[in-house]
Amino acid sequence: MICMPYTTETEIYDRTGMSSENIRNLSGKSITQVTTLIAGYITDAQRKIRDDIGYPIVITEELHLGDGEKNQFKLGPQDENYMTLGDYDPTDNLVKVYRAKFSSAKKHLPFPEDCDKWAEGNLDEWTGTNVTITDEETIKKCGSYGIKAVFSAAGYIQFPDNSDKAYLDKIIDLFPDFFTWLRLSNSGITITLRFYDKDGNCNEQELTLRQNNIGQYVWVNIDSMSGSVNWENTELQYFRLYVDGACDLYIDNICFADEWAFTEPEGLFHVSVADNVTSESPPSENYPFYVTYGYDPFLASVPGNVAEAAEWLCGVYIIDYLRGIRMRQTSFEVFGDTLELDQDSSREGLLGVRTYFMKSYWRCLRNWGGASYGVIM
Repeated sequence: MICMPYTTETEIYDRTGMSSENIRNLSGKSITQVTTLIAGYITDAQRKIRDDIGYPIVITEELHLGDGEKNQFKLGPQDENYMTLGDYDPTDNLVKVYRAKFSSAKKHLPFPEDCDKWAEGNLDEWTGTNVTITDEETIKKCGSYGIKAVFSAAGYIQFPDNSDKAYLDKIIDLFPDFFTWLRLSNSGITITLRFYDKDGNCNEQELTLRQNNIGQYVWVNIDSMSGSVNWENTELQYFRLYVDGACDLYIDNICFADEWAFTEPEGLFHVSVADNVTSESPPSENYPFYVTYGYDPFLASVPGNVAEAAEWLCGVYIIDYLRGIRMRQTSFEVFGDTLELDQDSSREGLLGVRTYFMKSYWRCLRNWGGASYGVIM
């Protein structure tokens, strides 16, 4: 998942009174080299802020209740009116679901565990016929990328690209379901999902999308697929999605599932069917689901006090860097908002500035609700 930077080089200089010129004069670096240096400090500051707030923030066994109508739940405290776990919002900030319980039954994690790995920048693992396959950053559902397959005629898209690879090689009988998100451009196109063993034997099922150019989540019950392969003792080698004509097919959020999956960072929890439901219908009213997940509160947007905290912390890193130069060369002293070399100065002045920056960092984090001991709810 691509995370937006908490701040910028210009904002760091505006906050701390330092400048690129200061750093260049003392270090001998070029403008480009200083920009690269500061970009590294921003990354380091984000990592420390996450550590100091206890990233990812974990919500344990959040309760959601079936209503007999939906198979999809929005994670967060708003779904059940009587919940009072605090003010938090995983919407567009979900990192991962760690476990799920249907009533008292603990379910297996999906495969892959992020419900997204195969469509997330793994373009070289896909192949097909009559198709051009690209990463898709706009029309997607999960993570930072999806897969776009442009078919010039009837054909298929396959994962992984080489049936000899041990990328899957997995007994899938542990998982009753296959889950994915699909979007199709053309009307009248039939999609067929096929699972293959190493000898080319397959089980298949046709998939029907309700509308064109609108994404749809798809659940497939593996045991209901037609074919002769017994997945109880046979490893899955690869799978294909066939289309019977020219079209654009978008694929994302792919996994094998023990009746549940999730979509990150959107913050959706999906259920195929609850244990107490014998037919393919939504979970019955008041059937309980307990979801434990982690979220990044700054994934979708960065609060002002957190951005300021990152700026002060980057200032600390700059001072530490310049102190290292001083130790190699000579002393330097703070004169107003500039840093100058000075043979006779001591390090106490700059250390005082560093202390002020660090105090400002902690003040900003506490104003947001975080500290070295974790997040204050």
